[in-house]
Amino acid sequence: MHGAPGAVSKIAARTRATQQALQPRKDTKLLSTEDSRENLRIGIVGCGGIGGRHLLSYQNNGHTPAALADAFPEAAAKAAEKWGGKPYGDWREMFAQEQLDAISVCTPPNVHREISVAALEAGIPVLCEKPMTTTLADAEAIAQAAESTGTLFFIGHCHRFQPQIQKLRELIDAGELGAVRMFRTRIGFHFLRAESSWFTDAEISGGGILIDTHVHSVDIFRYLCGEVEEVTALTSTMDTPLGPAMRVEDSAIMTVRSTEGVLGVMEASWRTPPGEVQVTVYGTAARAVVNYQTLQLTLQKADEKEARPIEVEDANRFDREIEHFLACVRGEQQPRLKPEDGVIAIRCLMAAYESRGVQVL
Repeated sequence: MHGAPGAVSKIAARTRATQQALQPRKDTKLLSTEDSRENLRIGIVGCGGIGGRHLLSYQNNGHTPAALADAFPEAAAKAAEKWGGKPYGDWREMFAQEQLDAISVCTPPNVHREISVAALEAGIPVLCEKPMTTTLADAEAIAQAAESTGTLFFIGHCHRFQPQIQKLRELIDAGELGAVRMFRTRIGFHFLRAESSWFTDAEISGGGILIDTHVHSVDIFRYLCGEVEEVTALTSTMDTPLGPAMRVEDSAIMTVRSTEGVLGVMEASWRTPPGEVQVTVYGTAARAVVNYQTLQLTLQKADEKEARPIEVEDANRFDREIEHFLACVRGEQQPRLKPEDGVIAIRCLMAAYESRGVQVL
């Protein structure tokens, strides 16, 4: 599945090559503002948990789905009963029968490539959930399909739309932290249904918590600190009072270095209650912390004894992400996330998997 264990993986050169190869097209197929309907015809592929979150956010943005598809027809029917739209047991039939303006791909990641490429080749803009794919080859294939067809592909790295993260980016850009030197994320909780779900089936998920959760950490790092040059990882699963060892890693640590020398540590675990989700950025002049439990951003300058809260607007990241995606489909905005952002994240994660296994005992 992943490459053989190795030493530190350098990926900056390949990142630059990806960015150069996937330059935005001027003829990307979008609806013009004049031609777009007030309510776009939206299709949902995958009606599980994240599909429901997309459906709620489309509703919050004034859209009822035109159609919904799921490999389990009863799931599509249940979602249609709640949210509206015509249910399908096969996304291919939905594509053939419906005139869709855009879709959300909310399936397990092993089928993201097939669905996304088919949609792009049909001229249907795509919002694809993370991780983009389970392999780098599949991610690159989607990016190439978006490039060759000129159709919008938007990767769902939703934390770029988290108000506290966006405000932190503003603080960094304004020099409030001084020179950024270090970065840390911690995403830990008890994933109760992990063992019985596809998340722990590597053929479907691509791996464990490293690919599922650190995909967020990698993108947040890139958004705040710049491109990744080096990456390493440690992963583990073991018997615990919470359950037996999983088929994939339940805990993972990644370390990264940016091209500018910013160092990052990323921690994640499915078996460390109580929950903790936090992003910290350390600079030469201040430290900033985003606490996802309290939805608070705090800043502490070097000469201050205590951290102080920074005012941030109250908004949901999924609602903002889908609001932006819809605006991009209408041709009103340029996408903040491009296919290359998904490809680069997968490249970093594959390099992290390859870096495991150096033993000292």
